[in-house]
Amino acid sequence: MLQINLSETEIQQLNYERYHYLCPMVQKRIHAVYLKATTELSITRIGQLCDLHRHAVSHWVKEYEAGGFENLCQFNYGT
Repeated sequence: MLQINLSETEIQQLNYERYHYLCPMVQKRIHAVYLKATTELSITRIGQLCDLHRHAVSHWVKEYEAGGFENLCQFNYGT
């Protein structure tokens, strides 16, 4: 089971940004990471709530752990 431990400051930042960040796609990512950090919900259930695949949820949680908030805001799509 994937676990994430965040400081109170990080949780507050995620809580604010999940509603106020300009891009709705990034808001979904932030919301998924926030739910994983603050609840005991499974990756599958968080995916259902956020309209994301469970693999996407675990990817964004790992990205947050690796590089912090900035990693959630990046778009690395090839053109």
